[in-house]
Parts: sequence; C-alpha cells; structure tokens
Amino acid sequence: MKHFLLVLALAATALGTSSCKKDDPTTPEPSLLGRWTGVSSHDVVTTTSSGQVISDNTTPARAGYAIEFTATELIVYNGTTVNKRSTYTRNGNTITDTSPSADPNETSTIQTLDANRLVVVDVIRSTPTSTQTTTSTITYSR
Repeated sequence: MKHFLLVLALAATALGTSSCKKDDPTTPEPSLLGRWTGVSSHDVVTTTSSGQVISDNTTPARAGYAIEFTATELIVYNGTTVNKRSTYTRNGNTITDTSPSADPNETSTIQTLDANRLVVVDVIRSTPTSTQTTTSTITYSR
C-alpha cells in the first residue's frame, strides 16, 4: 500500500507541475499616439458609376510631411509648419475627424499599425457635384 501511495503521489506531482506553466506575456497594442513621418502615398481615382480607374499614382511623401496624434488632436505638418489641427476620435481602426471643418465625405481607416509603421486608407467619396472617388493609402514611419 505504501508503494501504491508513493506512485500516486509522484504521478500527482508530475501531473501538477506539467499543467502549471507561466502565461505568455501579452504584447501591448502599438500606440497611435506620437509623430509619424510620411513615407509614400498611393492614390487611386475612380468614377463612381462604373468604378473605372481614372488615375493610379504612387508618390513619395513631400519632404517634411508628418502627422501627430495626441489623445484628442490630429496635427498635420508640412516641414515645421502646421497645415491642419483638428480633433478626432478613434473607434477600432476608424479615425473620425470631429472638427467643424471636417469633410463628411471622407473616411480614414487604419490598415496597419505597429511600433514603427502606420498605414492609413483615406476614402473621399463623390459629392452631388463630383462623380469621382479618391482612395489614398498613406504610409508613415517613426
């Protein structure tokens, strides 16, 4: 009986130690906050009715082009000059310009966000006086 209890105790110990392993530390979500430097922009203009591509261009970002996200503001720079300062909200991957001058036909979606790279897709839909939609995929780095 002593031998049986010893084997049972060893089995319980082995089972207990094999099922207890440390949890993998979770990787924190990369932060949108901070300054991002423009790298490139891929712009596609299409017609609304047929989706026909009117133009498709990839260009390097203008020298000095950058954006900065604070907790409540989005600041766009052209060199050291502030081109635009607006309030925004973020819901998942959607960034919404909440300033009074915001374009209601524009949506911005985060396509990629990691520690050193941000890719935002801006879509400007047609208006009653325009039959074109512009989709800009803008890449930034830190």
